[in-house]
Amino acid sequence: MALNPGNPLTTAHLPLEFLPGLPNRFPDKVTARSFFRPFREVAGNRYDGSESATNLLWALEGSARSPFGRAKFISYEALPGELQLAEFNKRWAKHLYFPFYSFTNGLVSEPLFRDAAGRVFRPEEINTSFMLVPALAVAFDGARLGQGGGWYDRAIARLLVNNPDLTMVGCAPSPFLIPPGILPIERHDQRMDMIITESSSFLPTLD
Repeated sequence: MALNPGNPLTTAHLPLEFLPGLPNRFPDKVTARSFFRPFREVAGNRYDGSESATNLLWALEGSARSPFGRAKFISYEALPGELQLAEFNKRWAKHLYFPFYSFTNGLVSEPLFRDAAGRVFRPEEINTSFMLVPALAVAFDGARLGQGGGWYDRAIARLLVNNPDLTMVGCAPSPFLIPPGILPIERHDQRMDMIITESSSFLPTLD
């Protein structure tokens, strides 16, 4: 399914099958992560979203959401089980920021980013309008389930201070794209503006 920025996704486009045992709603995020992680281990590096990400960039060119008006945009270096972006990152390397993880006493400290030259930036120093965000699962209403550390929620909150028009794209393999209302939503959660899988790009629906 190709992205049409003018037409939000409706439930008519939902896949006919989801992961076996998927409940109508998870009671909390710990339970949700426990459900998805075994499937993530099986997924490995099989799902590549590079083409979908590139197609999305070109689809947005000339629109109000176009990322090309800014110097750079934000991607990520995928872990096994995440939507892979190696080819996308290689093609667009000079235009990208990546998450940079620093540690204090074994814990991830404040959100930071690096560019292709290895220079490190605080979120407030970045001028961007487009961010690819990995997800353990993402729902059709834009709700995103992360790994549980809160790194992306904190990073996005700080990016939005100087980039209020930031477009956040939730990235997940298609088996981890789920119906709305299943994931619990907390006050600090950042809802995704768009979604990509290895084969498709979508606008979330809030219906």
